[in-house]
Amino acid sequence: MPWALLQRLFVVAALLGGGALALALDDGRRLERLRERFVLGVPWGTVVTVLGVLGVYLFVQSGYAHWYRPVVLPFRAWSYFEPLGMLVAGFAHAGPGHLLGNLFGALTLAPIVEYAIGHYPPESAGDPESTPSTLRGRLAALRRRPTARAFLLFPLGVAVVGVVLTMFTVGAVIGFSGWCSRSRGSRWRATRSRRCWHSSGRTC
Repeated sequence: MPWALLQRLFVVAALLGGGALALALDDGRRLERLRERFVLGVPWGTVVTVLGVLGVYLFVQSGYAHWYRPVVLPFRAWSYFEPLGMLVAGFAHAGPGHLLGNLFGALTLAPIVEYAIGHYPPESAGDPESTPSTLRGRLAALRRRPTARAFLLFPLGVAVVGVVLTMFTVGAVIGFSGWCSRSRGSRWRATRSRRCWHSSGRTC
């Protein structure tokens, strides 16, 4: 049996086993607990974040038209003097395997972080219905609003973390995982006038 098939079977078995264990340990209040932390019981911040990353691949990197060969050169963290790459590298991907791996990882871990933060502010945060007149008060009111925490603040926090991490990974890297072009037998060759992508003898 091929090793790749064994890996897929192991992942499926692990998912089924984990789901069965979670159901066995459930006390019947699963949905109630989710609604206590999430608006309508859904981790909307994770959903928005994943859709945003997918949108970068499909539309910014032209993955919709070239699923297996997206545009990657402008979106690598080459240098602080190339702001486009520094801003987008944390959310761009080198290919569908890289993209799907990170998306599945985000769908696994991001809801845990979002659950810990919660869409509903603590009781001591104040009255969410108040309408402050100062800018600071308005920002505080926005931070207390569940829909703003779910659809705006959590994805914004992820975006800030992505950009900050990119600042410490300058080079031919792309994506949160720091995917480097030297993997899988590919290589980068820098010339005086341009950088070219070489893979299987092809140049884009």
